[in-house]
Amino acid sequence: MKYPKEIKGYTNMDDLANDLGNLRYDILAELLGKLSKKIEEDSANDFANNRPYLSSELFCASQALTNSTEDINKAWYYCKRNMNDEDCE
Repeated sequence: MKYPKEIKGYTNMDDLANDLGNLRYDILAELLGKLSKKIEEDSANDFANNRPYLSSELFCASQALTNSTEDINKAWYYCKRNMNDEDCE
């Protein structure tokens, strides 16, 4: 597999980070959750291919993303209470 070094439409990671950070928190949490699952799948594949150290680090990263997902969901709970109804749709 060839791993890309950039995401189409972005010339630097700062712009991508800013755009992701500007997502509504519930959408950001969904993204982080999906990323966590993908990294966990990569961890399992590396473990199955006898790369235990890589697998372990990826598993830890997936758990950190899961924790971040939970924290962003909590932020959404509080943020949503202070938003106009049309902003929540």
